[in-house]
Amino acid sequence: MTEPISSRQQVLNQLWDAPGPGDAWVILEREGAGRAEDIAAELRREAEAVAIANPSLSKRLSQIADEVDEVHDSVDRFAAIQNLTDLVALYRRYHNIAGIHAA
Repeated sequence: MTEPISSRQQVLNQLWDAPGPGDAWVILEREGAGRAEDIAAELRREAEAVAIANPSLSKRLSQIADEVDEVHDSVDRFAAIQNLTDLVALYRRYHNIAGIHAA
């Protein structure tokens, strides 16, 4: 008889099966357990564990871990917006622009 897997394990399975890093956004949006702060660190440990046997999987897991960190960073940055200056700074960061010019 198999034990049911935890919601955290389900999220990790989904992240392992994700075709690419960008899919992490959808998984974390859908699965609350995926928003745990230590998910990216666990993915990195798993990437290290498979590095010799499966380098391409290791690289993909590392990229997904980086994307999970980006999701957490983005949420924190959006939550910190207090005024228009903060919003413009965030816009610039995501659009890699030095300034916004009027047309």
